[in-house]
Amino acid sequence: MIAIAEPIDADVLRARNEFLTRPSLQASAQTLAEILDISARHALVVLESLMREGFLERTTDDRYGRRQMEENAETQIIAGTPALTFGITAAAPQRREKTCVR
Repeated sequence: MIAIAEPIDADVLRARNEFLTRPSLQASAQTLAEILDISARHALVVLESLMREGFLERTTDDRYGRRQMEENAETQIIAGTPALTFGITAAAPQRREKTCVR
């Protein structure tokens, strides 16, 4: 099966790293363009991509920063990225009786 998704851009990874290493960073497209040495237009595409996936949020003055997690969220944070959680619980192993077939 082929899943349709946006291609991974090295600049998206670099931008994510900037926001992970500086959690309080609030950057406009122009600021991110200067940090990553890319065009402002490409920086805006990168920021919008990170916003669509829920990593960043946009402020009213068109700056982007890390999305604030709810205080009671049930997700774990590992290296600044929400971990995937699944509704899987460990069940006690069931005993199987051995049968002989002759």
